[in-house]
Amino acid sequence: MTVFPGDFEVLHGAGQPIGQAAMERPTLRAAVTLLEVGYGLGLVRGDVRFLIDSGADRTVLQPRDAERLCGVGLFEIDFDADPMTTGSQGIGQGRQVQIEREAEIGLWDEDGQLWPFQLGILIARPDPPQRALQGNWGLPSLLGRDVLEHLDLHLSYNPPAVYLSTPDL
Repeated sequence: MTVFPGDFEVLHGAGQPIGQAAMERPTLRAAVTLLEVGYGLGLVRGDVRFLIDSGADRTVLQPRDAERLCGVGLFEIDFDADPMTTGSQGIGQGRQVQIEREAEIGLWDEDGQLWPFQLGILIARPDPPQRALQGNWGLPSLLGRDVLEHLDLHLSYNPPAVYLSTPDL
């Protein structure tokens, strides 16, 4: 069995109700390679800390992480006219407009070896269009079921532990 360790991390601004204590949530660091973004951006690479979200159908890069990977090129993307534009409805955050791009998500195992997964990743349109404290800029990127369905998820809050692993066959 190969283990991909995660962490519990406080994700500030991640839909936290006002006045409620910050809660640690299960996360996993991954290497992201966007194979062809378009709009003058070629191959784009970087590390992203994803919220592990078994309720999300797809893996989504939210604007804060997308800007870190794409730089100002994120603001060149025409989310309304792009042929790969799609939308999704989440719980509590309303509807998001996204584009889909081919990507590789690399997960590090306990020995530091990178395991790649090929998928179509969604990049969320920044809302508002400029970096801000409100809108989807404070949301964490999501590691969804398109990746999780290939692995086993191990989650414990007492004691805190989270990791993904290859299924025992």
